[in-house]
Amino acid sequence: SLARRIELAAALRFDPEGPRLASIGPSKAQLLAAVLDDGCAFANTRFMIGVQPRVLWLWNQEPSASAGTPLFGNNGPTNDCDFGYGRQWSQQQLQPLTTLPGGQAQAYVEAELPSLRRAAAHGPHVADLLCGRETWDLAFVQFPRAGIDDPSGLWLKRYAIEGLNYVLQCAGPETKTVVANISWGPQIGPHDGQSPLE
Repeated sequence: SLARRIELAAALRFDPEGPRLASIGPSKAQLLAAVLDDGCAFANTRFMIGVQPRVLWLWNQEPSASAGTPLFGNNGPTNDCDFGYGRQWSQQQLQPLTTLPGGQAQAYVEAELPSLRRAAAHGPHVADLLCGRETWDLAFVQFPRAGIDDPSGLWLKRYAIEGLNYVLQCAGPETKTVVANISWGPQIGPHDGQSPLE
């Protein structure tokens, strides 16, 4: 036999006693803006209306994340958000974090988004340029640390495609336009527009 040991991981299951977010549902806005990046600054004042975050949904793709709610089929914007890794935050879950006494810094620590502890992060700048009018809902996808640390960029295709699929699940029947920005790109290849990611 070639196999000396085979390990089967336990299937991921939705906890019926855990928090249910599906009632929040997808966006009701006509335009949904999305940023797939490192540094999704949901508590930044540019992405708030008063004390209410404009970010409707945030998916932290970090597989080891423990803060937030797991992504299972009946626990996201729609029943098709069954990605099985990372954690997500709804607008209602993000709102209490934006009013913590430690301000934005504490909000990002609680949400396990360590890259936002830096004085300047790329994601908030891009999102600020993209966010448009206050009537636009926002969806953020935070790329995982291991992917960002890979200089080849080979990791990006999977996470970007699944991130875009998540963003589309955040768009509701009233949403006519989805505008998404992906600021990361592969470091290798001909860059001729022929790859699936390009």
